Amino acid sequence: MSGKQSKNFRRLAKEIPEPPDAISILNHQSFSLSYTKSILAPAGELEKLEGIYPGITVRILDNWDNQGKHRQELEKFVIARDNRRADMGQWLAFTLGVIALLGGFGLLAIGKDGAGTATVIGSVATLLTAFFGGALLRKIERQQKSKALNTRSNSRNR
Repeated sequence: MSGKQSKNFRRLAKEIPEPPDAISILNHQSFSLSYTKSILAPAGELEKLEGIYPGITVRILDNWDNQGKHRQELEKFVIARDNRRADMGQWLAFTLGVIALLGGFGLLAIGKDGAGTATVIGSVATLLTAFFGGALLRKIERQQKSKALNTRSNSRNR
């Protein structure tokens, strides 16, 4: 540093006030906290963002809308796949049940009365249990989903 720069530096250093002690700083600090339960920012913040970056509000709203559509598409895909899997399982169970039933009738035809009768009764019981059990499970599942939706709806309205 040259002599002139050094002199200016010393003069500036004298003009800078001493910082207050730490206790004084702590006593004068404050903060505020706000909480919103929403996917979108409050309108005031969106206005500030719009002032900084014109068009951002439209982009945020479009992204929010697209995200909702994307979720709905995923849910449709999952539901369709689950339904297809359930249908395939029912058809497979029905096919195996019919094969077992035909096998039971075959055993009856060749004179194996005990085994044939047990196979026929077992396969009919299995088919009936699968049909009525599946219907009952779907009914219970629908009731649980309906109850969950009502619970969520009621909690949002509070």
